[in-house]
Amino acid sequence: MNYVRLYETRDGESHFETCEVVAPPTALEGGNMQMRMSDPIGVGQLTYFHLPRGWVQEWHRAPRRQFVLVHLGVMWIEASDGEVRLIRAGESLLVEDVAGKGHRTTVPEGDCTGVVVTVSG
Repeated sequence: MNYVRLYETRDGESHFETCEVVAPPTALEGGNMQMRMSDPIGVGQLTYFHLPRGWVQEWHRAPRRQFVLVHLGVMWIEASDGEVRLIRAGESLLVEDVAGKGHRTTVPEGDCTGVVVTVSG
């Protein structure tokens, strides 16, 4: 499993990287079943969102560290270094560029819905 991370560097530029989720086999209580499960991540709140086709949020910084989990549709995220990533339904983005130049978000086709989960700590 992977997620995309958007972060800023000391020069204020935002960049992407793909991060792997470490999820070792975990035995479920009371049975012979196993699943792969990561360590917990502390979270604060969950907010649903709906973005209509054509929606644009010009250059901005993330208000806080947060995961954006897309349920339906796609969104384009442009980092200040010029790289653009398409985040599709079923994918997640950890947004950490809370300082610096930020990023630009667009919804070029169809509606986009999902949730934002605030990361605590």
